[in-house]
Amino acid sequence: YKGVGSSLTEREQPEAIRENLTALVDSFLEETVKGIAEARGLSEAKVRQIIDSAPLNGQQALDLGLVDHLGYWDEVEAEIENATESMEPTKMGLGRYASLSRVPAPETATKIALVRGQGGITLTDSGPSPLGGGSGITSDRMAKALSDAIEDDAIKAIVLRVDSPGGSYVASDTIWHQVARARAMGKPVIVSMGNLAASGGYFIAMAADKIVAQPMTITGSIGVVSGKFVVEEVLEKLQLSMGGAEAGKNAGFYSATQDFTPEQWTLFQTMLDEVYADFTGKAAAGRGFDDEQIDAVAGGRIWSGADALEVGLVDALGGLSTAIDLAKEAAGIPPGDAIALVPFPEEQDPFAAFIEEAIGKPLSTLSRLEQFAARWLMISEELTGNPQSRLLQDSRFRQ
Repeated sequence: YKGVGSSLTEREQPEAIRENLTALVDSFLEETVKGIAEARGLSEAKVRQIIDSAPLNGQQALDLGLVDHLGYWDEVEAEIENATESMEPTKMGLGRYASLSRVPAPETATKIALVRGQGGITLTDSGPSPLGGGSGITSDRMAKALSDAIEDDAIKAIVLRVDSPGGSYVASDTIWHQVARARAMGKPVIVSMGNLAASGGYFIAMAADKIVAQPMTITGSIGVVSGKFVVEEVLEKLQLSMGGAEAGKNAGFYSATQDFTPEQWTLFQTMLDEVYADFTGKAAAGRGFDDEQIDAVAGGRIWSGADALEVGLVDALGGLSTAIDLAKEAAGIPPGDAIALVPFPEEQDPFAAFIEEAIGKPLSTLSRLEQFAARWLMISEELTGNPQSRLLQDSRFRQ
């Protein structure tokens, strides 16, 4: 069922992949029907009928009860003003509202660590970006964040937020080790899954005390896939060749200019079998499955969060708040008590991190003019790709 490479090796979609994807979208449809029916006060049968008749125009959506009014944006604003006329409302952007809605925790609040990871899983990254964002989940950063949370006596539980399609097996295993270590040391770990927690994304989650998924989180994909591109025939058609020297029978094991020998193919398959055995063994231990149970849910199958709950790959459905509640429960914190959610690693301004890495000095040590010039140069580099950051080390720029 591990279909990530099938588009490269097959002319048609394999039946097993089609079967798995059909089950996934069927589950998505079921959750969509439930949500619309509950929100709009319609029967699920009626919602399915509406879905089968889509797409709809505005009037049809209104007649069927999917929307309440038809109108333009100025009419929306007018309705908001009428509804809040006695409140003297202030308009503000979502970012400002979010910052105002954060309530500082009291100093006596029990601390719970929040470790977040989004994107592909790799061993290391190329450093911070001045425009924010990141290069995905890296094992060096996330493993250290988890380790720091484990060693901090003030932290009573860890919430791990995962949104990842997977990636490096070694990196995933490194992060898994820290989750398993926390659990072994008696510090509860609760995982909250976002849109994706598949393959390596599930690997790093499966040792946790509890796993929470959204109903439509793509999860599971307990399996392994690998390979290499071989361009030998392409080079021949282009009348090109690539020469070289090799020392060792398998020095060209991953070379793109030669296919695997039969012996190398056997060795390669053995390596993948070993990874798969490790993955399924650790998944079975984490979820309390026997061999038959893990075989039934592994094999590279992907599941919706709702179906993953049914087969035992996750423990509850919900979002980050659900995971935090479970973390409080696991740490013995009364439901009504306030907590302080502490990010690990400590959140840092991406521009400040970028400057510090570029010139080896904290942003706070630069003058206001230097900070302005540095910010302009770094953003210019990000947008144009020109290596202007070298100017930061130029004495004339410093002057």
